[in-house]
Formats: sequence, structure tokens, C-alpha cells
Amino acid sequence: MSIRDGWDIAGIVFDFLAHLPRTVRPEIVSSVLRYATEATSQGEVANLRKLGAELTQDPGPRLFASLLRIVTTLDYVLARSAATIGSVRPRLEDLIRDAAPEEARVFQRRLLQLPLRERHIAQASDEWSKLRATFLSSANLRQVEEWCASEFERRILAPATHLTGAAP
Repeated sequence: MSIRDGWDIAGIVFDFLAHLPRTVRPEIVSSVLRYATEATSQGEVANLRKLGAELTQDPGPRLFASLLRIVTTLDYVLARSAATIGSVRPRLEDLIRDAAPEEARVFQRRLLQLPLRERHIAQASDEWSKLRATFLSSANLRQVEEWCASEFERRILAPATHLTGAAP
């Protein structure tokens, strides 16, 4: 299947982000927004809208660059999350021990939620790995790059050569 057959690579990336479990989505989306677009986090819904806007630009170099930044940032953020989630428990336990009672209750709730977050990070990492091996493989991203370039040329450059009388 190719881009011309209706593949929506940007839509696949957005759907992945939008359907992450609520236990991990805010952190992942916020990190992707910050690293891929350099925008500041403005809450989960606003962050998803901003990433959606990045992924729904007209086909061309800007769309491909946004897609590439978001994909590679997701590679990093998910790998980092999977690698570091195990170190959260000892830190939370230290915080609970050293915190005032009200703060300790907040940290205790986070500690109780940790096993679910660990499972959700592992599930998200597994799902992302499957997408990267199939729809979002390097070969398919190269195809998207070529499609974006040809659409950009068709939409932007072709009308300009028509106006100047130059041969396309």
C-alpha cells in the first residue's frame, strides 16, 4: 500500500498519540510537543491540537519535517520512559518518607498508580515498535518524503512556472 492508496501516515501518528492510555498520555504528548515543536505545554487537549496542526499541514517539506521530528521524538520519549520508569519507585518511596503528611499522600497515590503506568508504558512502547516496523518504517517514511516533495512541486512550483512561461 502506498500514500496514493490512502495511507495517512500523519494520521497514524496522531491516532497513536490520541489513543495512549490516560495514565501516560499527558507526559508523552507534552514531551513530544516540547521536543518536536519547541512549543510549551498548555494542557493535554491544547497539546494534542497543536500536534494535530503540525500533522495536517499541506503536503510539502514542512509537513514531512514535522512528521519526521514527531516520529523521532516519539522514538526517544518512549525509549526513555521504558528505561526510567523502574527508577521511579525508589524516588517516590524517598519522597513519601521525607514529605509532610499532605504531600506524602500525593506521592503515595502516585506510587499506587505506578504498576498501571509501567504496564501502559510497556504497551505503548510495544505498539510503537510495531508501527515503526510496518507503517512507519524508514522505507515508508522515504515514500512519504517523496510524496510530500511531489505534491509540493505540483501545488507550488507548477503554477509558478506556468506564470513565468518556463517549461515545467
